[in-house]
Amino acid sequence: MFKHKINKEKGITLIALVVTIIVLLLLAGISIQMLTGNNGILQRAGEAKENAEESQIIEEIKMDILSYQTSKSNDIITDKKLEKILSPKFGNLSTDEKKTINKKLTTKDGKYVIPVSKIYNGTIKEEMGISESDSGIGFYIKKDNKYAIVFADRVTQAGQTVEWSTTNNSTCTFPTLTDEQKNEDFKKYTITNETYNDSNFGEKRIIEVVDSSGEDRFMALALNTFENNGNIFEWYAAVRVTGGVFGNMNDYNNADTGTSTEFLSGKTNTNRMIAKWNLGENGGYGAHDLCIHETKHYDIWGQIQNEVLKGWFIPSKDEWSAFGYALFNKQLTKNARTGSAVGLSGNRWSSTQSGPNAVWSVFFGSSCMHRAIADNHMSVRLAITY
Repeated sequence: MFKHKINKEKGITLIALVVTIIVLLLLAGISIQMLTGNNGILQRAGEAKENAEESQIIEEIKMDILSYQTSKSNDIITDKKLEKILSPKFGNLSTDEKKTINKKLTTKDGKYVIPVSKIYNGTIKEEMGISESDSGIGFYIKKDNKYAIVFADRVTQAGQTVEWSTTNNSTCTFPTLTDEQKNEDFKKYTITNETYNDSNFGEKRIIEVVDSSGEDRFMALALNTFENNGNIFEWYAAVRVTGGVFGNMNDYNNADTGTSTEFLSGKTNTNRMIAKWNLGENGGYGAHDLCIHETKHYDIWGQIQNEVLKGWFIPSKDEWSAFGYALFNKQLTKNARTGSAVGLSGNRWSSTQSGPNAVWSVFFGSSCMHRAIADNHMSVRLAITY
């Protein structure tokens, strides 16, 4: 009796077993659904992984763009530069993709389709790069809200001697460069779609820097005559009138203290003359602004100093000759080859001394360089390297 009772308590009914199996099956079904169904754990884990991988791709490219902008001190991104940054992740872009670079691109493995706007949402400029064999002469540049026209190209004119006129040594020799220097030592530029229309030189496109590492390649002349307390200036009146002495620039051809005729010397000449003018009677060529003419004209060196701080300068003799050559050969405008045709009649000062009391000036009336006494009065056009 006792033994039979124990066996009865250890037994399990068929109904309980079936119920247990059904519950387990239900739980398994729910678990499988949670793992593999729509919005299941595995799907969400896969999506999370893909999102993380896509975010990593985006962040890596963003860092490449930021690194480029930081290293070049320039936030301009052109279509070609962006294409180069994107290519490691997206491969070589097709022609259609290049045209729609501001839309969506597919990664190399075909796994991700990413809008470029997620990577970079700034302005993408169309790049028409200027190679070492392309000349930038005749285009405009914009600097400090001023426009200037490019008249000299250090790369395409390297080693050349150009002659504007056989009168008064109106020639310019450009420094020589190796092929490696032409390709590596200078800034990189693009010809933008932006244009400017000048009343004298006409409508032209604007050159812009896209890679600021390296030296300035171009030299450009301001489109407008310099004005400050008028637009006619003496070079340094004291040279002629101080103490009645006729000429006291006896160091005019001294390599360390005088001024040079050479191309690329205009900026140094200008800074050297400003420093000397600032000394006045205490080591310079004499007192300031000693104009003896009925109409008061100021020495130019006291008037241009703010512009010089921004990189502008008075061209040297040879730099003016290079401008004259470009103008005469219709590289600056197809319809004119004389100064008067582009608003440059008369004389303009250079930054180069020619004797103890004289200075080289550009004389557009005869299309040549001309010597003038330093207390003459003339207009000034500033130049800039870019």
